[in-house]
Amino acid sequence: MPNAIRTLFRSITLPLVILQRFYFSRNSVLASSGWLKSYVSRKPLDAEGQPVPWMNYAAIDFLKKRLDNSMDLFEWGSGYSTLFFSARANTVTSVEYHAGWFELIKDKAPANATIVHEDYRRSGYVDALASTGRKFHIIVVDGRERVNCVSQCFEHLHDDGVIILDDSSREKYQGAFDMAETNGFKHIDFIGLKPRSHRTHQTTLFYKTKNCLGI
Repeated sequence: MPNAIRTLFRSITLPLVILQRFYFSRNSVLASSGWLKSYVSRKPLDAEGQPVPWMNYAAIDFLKKRLDNSMDLFEWGSGYSTLFFSARANTVTSVEYHAGWFELIKDKAPANATIVHEDYRRSGYVDALASTGRKFHIIVVDGRERVNCVSQCFEHLHDDGVIILDDSSREKYQGAFDMAETNGFKHIDFIGLKPRSHRTHQTTLFYKTKNCLGI
């Protein structure tokens, strides 16, 4: 077959090859991560249909292996993450600003999860962490007012605590990195696909040398 014809044939069949390997193969990253199941269901799920956070799969896989039921976790932004975390942590306290989403997740939450509704335009949203009067091993910042929320974390972490900031590549969140560094935290970035998205996304963990996730 002449080279020109061979090149043309490959260019025509390439989309079919990609479709077969990524969409129909059980071993493809889209199938094994749960991306296909999430895309069809419009929910963040893993390959077994279990809820996962709307974070990238690299971060999800890391947390699956490191979280344990001795940890208390706080999160700004409830959702399928609340179900994921409550299955792996001792307790989960979650703050949600969207009333409809709050009602949906509240009805699904297990006994070790506490979900509260706070309007992000009011001080009670950012101050919800301080209002608990507790310290946490993990604090997840994945809602509104993220830089302001990160500023509240340092006083309410255990000595080995970790802060998780999702969508951390956004320029407007640079202040969170500056505050973490000032408070003696290092950081590690996880980058990759997240459920239902075709783009790469970044999740950052802020930690100290001694930390509960063994980083």
